[in-house]
Amino acid sequence: MNIAKKLLLGALAGLFAAGGLQAQQSTLKIGFVNLEALAVESPQGREANENITEMFAPRQRDLSAKNTRLEELNESYQRDSETMGTEQLRNAEREIIALRREIQQMGEAFQEDLQLEREASQRDLGSVFLSHVREVAEENEYDLVLTGGVVYFSDVVNITPQVLGALQETYSSDQQD
Repeated sequence: MNIAKKLLLGALAGLFAAGGLQAQQSTLKIGFVNLEALAVESPQGREANENITEMFAPRQRDLSAKNTRLEELNESYQRDSETMGTEQLRNAEREIIALRREIQQMGEAFQEDLQLEREASQRDLGSVFLSHVREVAEENEYDLVLTGGVVYFSDVVNITPQVLGALQETYSSDQQD
């Protein structure tokens, strides 16, 4: 078990123990937020995804064009290989191999860069989401709010819609400024 899980379990055990002692006085109010849903459904998350898609679109088009060119070269090679001379066959094979390598290298670089950009975007969004989660939790007097790693949660403790509403309000007011 990693350290974060141990700390979380210890904190929960402490809260429940403390809550058991004060059970007559108050009830522990727990909430859950689905950060993945916020990333997909919030305007900030949609905008970040659109920006990344737009940023990588030229490279995606270039990669697609090279794949199309490779398919054309392969078809031409298959169709004309019996009528080509030895030198023409060798040149066509070299061109196909070189283009395959280029596509593979471009594809790997594309995936790495895309992953890095998504991770940076998630870090930025994470801080925005967490500030809104804290705001909603404080306004609604939650004692504990959990995110990922939860096996089950009911609609009663799910505050994702409230956080999503706060994010939408912030986004709308930021767009008007």
